[in-house]
Amino acid sequence: MSNEQPNQLQMLTLDDSFEQSPGARNFILPGFIPEGANIFVRIGEGVDALEFATQMAYCCSGGLSFQPFGKPAPAVTAAFFRPHHGRRVHEHFQMLAEKQQNEACRENARNNLHYYVKELGGNQIGYLNWASTQDLLDKSLPIGCKLIIHFDARRVIAKSNADPMDYRSLANHLKRLNKDGISVVSFYQGSKRGYDPLEDELLSDGSNYFMELTYDPGAPREFGGGFNVHRRKMSEFDMIPTCYQHWYRVVDRQIEFGWEIRDRDDKATGKQLEIHERRMRVQQLLADGMQQKEIASVLKVDPATVTRDVSKIKADSKPKPAADVFDDDFE
Repeated sequence: MSNEQPNQLQMLTLDDSFEQSPGARNFILPGFIPEGANIFVRIGEGVDALEFATQMAYCCSGGLSFQPFGKPAPAVTAAFFRPHHGRRVHEHFQMLAEKQQNEACRENARNNLHYYVKELGGNQIGYLNWASTQDLLDKSLPIGCKLIIHFDARRVIAKSNADPMDYRSLANHLKRLNKDGISVVSFYQGSKRGYDPLEDELLSDGSNYFMELTYDPGAPREFGGGFNVHRRKMSEFDMIPTCYQHWYRVVDRQIEFGWEIRDRDDKATGKQLEIHERRMRVQQLLADGMQQKEIASVLKVDPATVTRDVSKIKADSKPKPAADVFDDDFE
């Protein structure tokens, strides 16, 4: 690698940047999964994240709202789990399909969601570093695949004493997938040691995205689960909380899930947070086919408030002229 300095720095004026007006990055899942990118999800001690991964896979494949991130366009998705996850994975997908009332979304999920619950490389640890397994994965992906989810990525990637070259081999494989427009979400158990070679080798260049799931003693336990989700903002216009609790419950074979903001100081004011959270819930309930009066009853607010929220949601979903400004609406 050359250490030579350039003869002159090519600087950009503010006028140049306005003229270039680069387009916004496209997302598979708004605010979470950019197209052709890698997202690493670190699972903290005591966290069960299987439902989070299955819900994400189902929502992305069916075009269903995944709160608080919003509603993606249906995407062909390939999800990989280990054999001991098989029964729970099947149960989660069955409950998610039964919960969804929109037949078009259910049909999208049936056609777009492909999942595998066996060891992709046999019983060997670190099989995704092998060129033969990488080729097998590439050839096995469904036509038009836009998203891959590896739920147990630490086992997929390398054993504990892996050579750094193993991680670089995987990094090159991920870049090839990204070049083809495929995003990869890798869940992995966090290391109890201070140094984590996976994070050091795969996250060091800053082009990949990182999220952490940590234990929350206030989340459901006996008939469900939950944890805190920590993420970084993707831009100054990112209105999704940087810390929130994700939870789910299973009651009478029916799955329920939701989220709650954990860092009340993350936005400008508590009132803005309250409005933001309520509108996300309204959007989710509308997507589930609920009427406005029913939504008002569920959220315990005046029906007129729901009507204003629906109007705002519809207005925000329409493309806006560049000259439009943000309005600070307090209710």
